[in-house]
Amino acid sequence: AARCKGCNLCLEVCPQNVIESAKISNNAGYTYVRAGNPDACIGCGMCAQVCPDCAITVEKDGKVIASKPAVIREESSTYCPGCAHGVVQRLIAEAIDEMGGKSEFIGVTPIGCSIFIYKIMDLDFVEGAHGRAPAVASGIKRVHPGKHVFTYQGDGDISSIGISEIIHAA
Repeated sequence: AARCKGCNLCLEVCPQNVIESAKISNNAGYTYVRAGNPDACIGCGMCAQVCPDCAITVEKDGKVIASKPAVIREESSTYCPGCAHGVVQRLIAEAIDEMGGKSEFIGVTPIGCSIFIYKIMDLDFVEGAHGRAPAVASGIKRVHPGKHVFTYQGDGDISSIGISEIIHAA
C-alpha cells in the first residue's frame, strides 16, 4: 500500500477481478489498491508485472510468485501514477537480476525523466549530457570491458537531440 500510486493498471489486467480500490489514501496521498478477494487469486502474477512502482507481491499457497526485483530500491518512484518508465525499469531490473546482479552493470542516463532511474535502482549510474549517453557509455565500456554498460534514455534524448550519437553507436 505504501508504494502504490493508484494507477489501477493492476485492476485492468487481473483476470479474476481480485483487486479493488481501497478508497482511502496512503501516506503519500494516493488512493491505493488492495486484494479485495484474495481467495480468488490464481497466482498469475500479471498485476505485479504491470505495476510501475513494483508495489505488488503475489503469494499463492505460501510461495512467492512475483515480487519486486532485488535491484529495485525500497523507496517509491517520483514518476507520475501509471508512468511507463516504471514498467520498463522493472523489466531492466529483472534482466539484471537474471544476469548476475548489480555488481556487473553500469547505467548511463541523460537529463529528463529518464534520469530518475538512479533513484529506483540500486546500481551504479553516470549522468551524461542531454543526448550524449551513448558516447559516455562507450567510454565507460572501454574502461570497464568486463561490465555490462547500458543507457536508459527518453524519446527526445535518443531520437531528437541524440540521434547522431545513436547512429554512431550503431
